[in-house]
Amino acid sequence: SIIDPVRRKGQHHYYMATCKAINTNEKQILCEELGDFGETNTFTLPYDKLVIGVGCKSNTFNIPGVEEYAYFLKELHDARKIRGRIIELFERASLPTRTMEEKRALLHIVIVGGGPTGIEFGGELTDFFWRDLSRYFPDAPVHEVQITILEASGSILSAFDQDLVKKAMRSIMRTGVHIHTAALVKEVKPNSVVLADGNEIPCGMVVWSTGNG
Repeated sequence: SIIDPVRRKGQHHYYMATCKAINTNEKQILCEELGDFGETNTFTLPYDKLVIGVGCKSNTFNIPGVEEYAYFLKELHDARKIRGRIIELFERASLPTRTMEEKRALLHIVIVGGGPTGIEFGGELTDFFWRDLSRYFPDAPVHEVQITILEASGSILSAFDQDLVKKAMRSIMRTGVHIHTAALVKEVKPNSVVLADGNEIPCGMVVWSTGNG
């Protein structure tokens, strides 16, 4: 996902490849790229100084269905997938064959994770629905849109001061976002989230924002 800004920097070389080995004696790295027809091509690159910044993956806690059905909120392509899914949900909710119950389920977005990223995304999503999508989808009941944030611990923004947490809670709830704490996700299904207490929440999309593994 860093390809967009890197390509605009100018005096740099960017290669979409995987580092397979590092030779510190000769100061070279062995790189591998997957060819168009499945063949594996390798090449070496010399270096003076080597910086390793491989990042990390979102933590799924080995919860069933997360990898298959949830949308992650980490990289550029994740944002594009989320945007595409939201537009698809509004298109489907605009069909005259949909019952109101089906429309509510389609337009219910569940965000798992009450950290800074999940909270900010919930607020921005509300603005996106009301300021943009409501103009383009007059047949979708925007007033039935529901955004729910599920946090496994007893409080959102647990790393922050409690006064700031209370202020954030009041601010985001005024936008219509619902926050449920002590809500432990047990399973993610194609069209719902199952909690540890047995409750199953129908929804059109699950966004997973629980930190890094």
